[in-house]
Amino acid sequence: MSGYSQWPLQQGIYSALINDAALTALLPNGANDIYNQPSADTAMPYCLFRMGGAKRIGTKQDDALMVTVITEIYSDKNSDQELNKIAAAVVTALDKAVLTASGYNVIDCRFAQENRNTIDCGRYRRSVQNFFIIIEPV
Repeated sequence: MSGYSQWPLQQGIYSALINDAALTALLPNGANDIYNQPSADTAMPYCLFRMGGAKRIGTKQDDALMVTVITEIYSDKNSDQELNKIAAAVVTALDKAVLTASGYNVIDCRFAQENRNTIDCGRYRRSVQNFFIIIEPV
């Protein structure tokens, strides 16, 4: 599988996130609070996603890739309630999601793990989630 392009998969993930009504209802600006690269002055809460790398694996059909997708949710609330709701909505939107990626067969998308921490002496809360997506060329 040479020439792997992340762009079609990024589009599929973005589409799944912005079209999830439960997730966008939890964000003040709806789908406009889901980013691949937020600006420095982006108001919280918001969700961002990025590609975390790819590993070649074999399937019965073809060579495939297991792609790591990382989502991060940021909140400036003093409790974890907002972060919990948004993080759960992201998992619901992506875990076992039927994703489309031009030129690829998306075999599976699974939630793998979540880590939580605080930033800036506890002023902000962050959830970092990893998803594994298996794709193969069409």
